[in-house]
Amino acid sequence: MDGCKPLLAGSFNTWAEATTEAISLRNRLKRFSLKMANGQVAAAFERWVESTEETVEMKVKMKRALSKLMKWEMAGAFDRWAEMTQEAGAYTRPLLSST
Repeated sequence: MDGCKPLLAGSFNTWAEATTEAISLRNRLKRFSLKMANGQVAAAFERWVESTEETVEMKVKMKRALSKLMKWEMAGAFDRWAEMTQEAGAYTRPLLSST
């Protein structure tokens, strides 16, 4: 039996070392996977921020473009009104001067 003790002790030490290494490897893999997951979350958040900034930028550009369009429409409407007023004046002046 005395010969079994060193063999048993060696086997136990080998098992203990292998278990310690396996636990260490598992912990490293766990940290790595957490970093990967955090990286993916960070990347998704960055894409969301960029998308939001782009949306805000597009809204500003659209507002400016629509504002210019409205100014052009208003200017065109005013020009048409002024033309109609001039034409109406051209027709009514002869009528008024003949009376």
